[in-house]
Amino acid sequence: MTRIGFVGAGAGTAAAAYALRGTDADLTVLEKSGGVCGRAATRRRNGYEYVYDYGANYVKSEDERVTRLLTEELDTDGLVDVTAPVWTFDADGDISEGRDADDHKWSYERGLTQIAKRLFAATNATVHRRTRVPRRHRRRSTSSGTPPGTTTSGGRSSRRSRPSPTGVS
Repeated sequence: MTRIGFVGAGAGTAAAAYALRGTDADLTVLEKSGGVCGRAATRRRNGYEYVYDYGANYVKSEDERVTRLLTEELDTDGLVDVTAPVWTFDADGDISEGRDADDHKWSYERGLTQIAKRLFAATNATVHRRTRVPRRHRRRSTSSGTPPGTTTSGGRSSRRSRPSPTGVS
């Protein structure tokens, strides 16, 4: 069995786990926060009486595969196609009507984080929340002559000479 680990439970990781759902891979996700979906964050007040998203607010449907995923493959309970403009506010607190150029703006009554929750629910991934990763260690084959701890990019190799200030490299 192949073991695959992910650092961060954002939408990209949720999509990758979903894409791997039919394989025999053992998927482990480490997420530092208590929620999933990365920069798409949902807050609630009084249970689900007041729900608001900050960060990403909706999913566009420019790609028919995204529309099919949201409307046919995943549970559609609470899925909303927002037809009204999404209002925004800037750093000064000025509120304005957002652009309305998208054919569909998909979200959920319980917030946009539902997309990652539903993607993960359709997989065998184990998601560990509130788990910090202080340092990442890679095991690499040295058959290419590249020393362990060296990363390659575009035919060039580089070696990290000092630790990241956050402790995560």
